Amino acid sequence: MLKNLLSFFICFVFSVSLFAQKSQVNGKVTDASNGEAVIGANVTLKGTSTGVVTDVNGAFTISASSADVLVISFVGYDTKEVSVGGQTTINVQLESGSTVLNDVVFVG
Repeated sequence: MLKNLLSFFICFVFSVSLFAQKSQVNGKVTDASNGEAVIGANVTLKGTSTGVVTDVNGAFTISASSADVLVISFVGYDTKEVSVGGQTTINVQLESGSTVLNDVVFVG
C-alpha cells in the first residue's frame, strides 16, 4: 500500500512539472502608426513582477508558460495584454495613447 502511494505521488509530481514548464518567448514591440521600434517598453508577466525591457531594436526575450499573459506598456502608448498560448514569437504593435493634457500650470 505504501509503495503504491509513493508511486502515485512521484507520478503526480512529474506530471505537474510537465504542465508548468516555461519556454523562451521572444518578439518585437513597434509603433502601430509608423512601424518603428519602441525602445525601452516594459514587457511583464501579468500578476507578477517578472519582466524585461525592449532593446534598441524593440526586441525582447522572456521566460513564460503557455498560460501566461504578457503586459506590454510604454509612456505615451496604450497598454496591451497578449496571451502567450504556446507561441514562441509574439510581435506587438502599440497604439499611441489618447490622453491629452488640458491645462498647463506655470510656477514661478
